[in-house]
Amino acid sequence: MPERRVAVPALRNAVATCLALAGILAAPAGAEPFDFDVEYTECLGQQEYAIGGAMAGDCFIDQAREIEAEIETLLHQVSKRFCSAQDRETLDRAQSLWREQRALTCAFIEDTPGNTGSYIAGGACWLDTARKRLETLRILENNGHAWCRDMRFVPGQSRFGDTADRLETLSGLEGIPPIDTRHCAYCEPGADCSEGLFAFEYPASGEDTPAGPAMDGALLHACHTPDGIAFELIAGLHTEPRLVQAQKGWRAFDWVVEDGKIVLTDSTGTTISWPDN
Repeated sequence: MPERRVAVPALRNAVATCLALAGILAAPAGAEPFDFDVEYTECLGQQEYAIGGAMAGDCFIDQAREIEAEIETLLHQVSKRFCSAQDRETLDRAQSLWREQRALTCAFIEDTPGNTGSYIAGGACWLDTARKRLETLRILENNGHAWCRDMRFVPGQSRFGDTADRLETLSGLEGIPPIDTRHCAYCEPGADCSEGLFAFEYPASGEDTPAGPAMDGALLHACHTPDGIAFELIAGLHTEPRLVQAQKGWRAFDWVVEDGKIVLTDSTGTTISWPDN
């Protein structure tokens, strides 16, 4: 992101002309174009940007930063759906290339010719490209998945962050080992974390149906406590529910599905996998 500049007067028409000449902000067919007049007016309607001039560029950049936080959270959550390290690396590389292309493009707009108008145009570039990137990743979120045959994450039955409603439903099921939520807290909605309640499916041992192997289920619950991260992993939901892993006091926590296993790690490099055979 560019550093903020001191606000100076600028003619709105001059900025709009700069945007039009830049061309790079033109939306693809079928997408909503960036409406500079509307966006600029909305920024000036906010007290912190009402002075106008370069402050409008700051307004665009601040909005872009908020969307970037959404992008990083969405990437983190979507990556859990892929059970191959290669797929996750491809997702990371695509995001890295997007950041690089975006930075080069928006910096070029800002520096052409390097005045207040082009600074605001550069800010519009940061905002417009962030919105379009988030829109693209929503397509991946809603439609993309991997063929994880041995173990797969079930996003529709999972929850990142606070799990109160899901845990209340589980409390009425017979045979499910209790999940200890005393002293539990969770990351805020939209935060980039691996805490919450997560569902998985895997083939039930020795059971087949005409459509393929019967599936069993597992649940992973993770939260942070005054003593660190605590988690429990319950397997055999459809056969013989049992607690297969439980830890407390981890300094950090993350998980992925890889090579048919749920792999749990902390910041010190400690790794636990299930199934462990």
